[in-house]
Amino acid sequence: MRYDVFTWLQGAKKLYGAILFPLLERYGLTQTEADVLLFLVNNPAHDTARDMAEHRHLAKSHVSVSVEALVQRGLIERFYQNGNRKTIHLRVTERARPIIEEGLRLQNRFGAAMVAGFSEQEILQLDALLSRIRRNIENALAAWRSETWADGETPQTTEALVARLRSGDPPKEAFPID
Repeated sequence: MRYDVFTWLQGAKKLYGAILFPLLERYGLTQTEADVLLFLVNNPAHDTARDMAEHRHLAKSHVSVSVEALVQRGLIERFYQNGNRKTIHLRVTERARPIIEEGLRLQNRFGAAMVAGFSEQEILQLDALLSRIRRNIENALAAWRSETWADGETPQTTEALVARLRSGDPPKEAFPID
């Protein structure tokens, strides 16, 4: 069975960018800068640049450049927690409040557009299915990184990983049945 996931993902990304475009233009932000701000608000337990790079699958360098730009503009600030001077935490400043409020409204508009015409039951089912897909992706990436493919071979590129997953030969232990 073939799922055109890449086309769907690209379409969703394009729609999200189009919906956020007025915010980016109004405040002179890049997409990654807006992603950083909204990530911090939507994920208060994950308040480091490393968290953002890991959870949003963004390049660390892009997150770093965006964080620095946002700090320079006074939209976020760095701080240390519990005397730990190794880990730099980030928080949104009051100055960012209008950007955050508009960004959250636009994210809600994006979410509503994605599920337009769905019943509440269908939305709950979709959420459950997407959660399973997310876990499968995390498991496949963990298996890829830890070389647990059945034949002991590790794909060295994303293309090789995708080809391997499409071939129906993923690491069996990486895909537990829910």
